[in-house]
Amino acid sequence: MLIANKKVQTNAQGNAINTCGPYLLISALAIALQLLPSDLSLYILVGLVIVYGLPHGLLDPWIFDQNIHQRKTRFIRFSSLYLLLCMLAFGLWLALPTLSLCLFLALSSWHFGEDVETNKEPYAHYLRALYGASIIAFPFVWHTQESVAILAQLGVSASETSAFIIATGLVSLAAFINLFTVFTRPFRLEWLFLLTLSYACHPFAYFALYFCCLHSHRHIRHYAKYLAAARSDLKAPLGRLFVLTLLLLCAILFITYEQALTVSSQLTASLFYLLAALTLPHMLIMYLYGDDKPALE
Repeated sequence: MLIANKKVQTNAQGNAINTCGPYLLISALAIALQLLPSDLSLYILVGLVIVYGLPHGLLDPWIFDQNIHQRKTRFIRFSSLYLLLCMLAFGLWLALPTLSLCLFLALSSWHFGEDVETNKEPYAHYLRALYGASIIAFPFVWHTQESVAILAQLGVSASETSAFIIATGLVSLAAFINLFTVFTRPFRLEWLFLLTLSYACHPFAYFALYFCCLHSHRHIRHYAKYLAAARSDLKAPLGRLFVLTLLLLCAILFITYEQALTVSSQLTASLFYLLAALTLPHMLIMYLYGDDKPALE
């Protein structure tokens, strides 16, 4: 039976950005990407997501059990169950894309919102989820056509996208109404920065910059402490997990390949499929065994 680390209450306060450094870095990256050819920018963003975005989930086995690398059978059982959940999530998306997208966005909203601190209890979790949902909704507000095109690549029909557009507008409005009374000052500034970034960038560029430079960075920076004591013993298991993730991406590319799509569109769609597949097991681990997160400097 798999028994893991004891759960600790989340403390989002440590995630606050108290300097302008991270914002300047993300802005500089956004400007540099705008100056490059679109295909080159896309490949850079895909590489960023693969190298620094997806790997934040590689720490899940050690969040579950800090010594799992010393127990080969336990590690294999955990990885097998994790992979099975990924395959089930991906299969559900292929069978029911609209329902799966709704579930994926709901889980992502909740997950992104857990990075945020609020002034209100006992509804803090729901208010954080609203904050997270608005982060996802921003591209639909500014770049509706491009966002709808991404949904189409993921199997959502044109007749169903209007509901998403209306919902994202309402979510963004609701978050703005609560912004100055519910969320602490650093997260109010972060929300406004992301709103501006989403206006200036293509939806995929905006998502990749947020996902890698803010959300994943916070996660990796905190949970890497679990690996510090046994760093020399972790290269092999971490490497295997990374290779397994790449193989999963290749499998999704093969299964969802459409000759009519361009290479860039195929890559974008496959990355979102993979993120959706990984989100279910990752969220389960974070909900059951995740703990507080430190400041982003």
